[in-house]
Amino acid sequence: MRRPRALVGMLLVAVALVACLALSAWARIPTASSPLAEPVAGPPTVGSCLGLPAGTVDTGAAASVYGPCTGRHLGEVVAVVAAEPAGASAAGAHGVCAGRSPYRYLGLRDDGTLDGSWLPSLAAAYRSVVPDRRQWAAGQRWVACLMVPAPTAPGAPPSYRGVARDAFGSGRLPAVYATCTDRPGRDPLPCTAPHRTETVATGAGRVATAGATAGLVASCGRFLRRVTGMADPAAGGQLAVRVTVDGGTATCGIVSTRPLDSTLVGLGGGPLPWAG
Repeated sequence: MRRPRALVGMLLVAVALVACLALSAWARIPTASSPLAEPVAGPPTVGSCLGLPAGTVDTGAAASVYGPCTGRHLGEVVAVVAAEPAGASAAGAHGVCAGRSPYRYLGLRDDGTLDGSWLPSLAAAYRSVVPDRRQWAAGQRWVACLMVPAPTAPGAPPSYRGVARDAFGSGRLPAVYATCTDRPGRDPLPCTAPHRTETVATGAGRVATAGATAGLVASCGRFLRRVTGMADPAAGGQLAVRVTVDGGTATCGIVSTRPLDSTLVGLGGGPLPWAG
């Protein structure tokens, strides 16, 4: 009679072990009633890009992701300011970004070349970005200043590749930010379209005498050498430095003998971007 009692005891121990293992496994299974909260994103960083929403085609839809500029994107963060925008609205933050020049982000420094005569001519628009509801509730108080391409047609700005950061220093300006025309005085064209004129800068023109005009042409040439990186902005006669004055405002640019299809800003020693 002892052997059956021993077997019963062993069976009870086995059942207990199985029950413990089952309970342990069940305890490790996550339940739908206790989801993990998604971490609150931090503020954008200077130089990060506003990307296209995942799974969308490039239709100009509102973007929602800030991150690396490796793919196509809709704009760049040129400044982040610690501030408390009124009502956590972009409208309340407009004044913060309005006083922030993007030129330092673009690589312009006061080194003697930038004497105040010329400022870059950019096909750009500027937006203010503030914390979303979750970031605001988490105590974040900041304003991010965003530079996006100015629309060349009705609708949202185009997406693009490349970065404008340091474009007027040692970088290369994305063509969507350049201002081009087919002829001087014509309507602007995208610089990716065939064009013969690129306006690189604007400035206050004082042209009462021929000497003043010559001085503007000389300073325009210095500015072009700086921002294009070309030792000779005239490219041996294939291009020409052009200063035009209209109503006391001067423009500094380059006119080509044949169509180009990209900007010259940041070209350096590379080949001229002839169209076709």
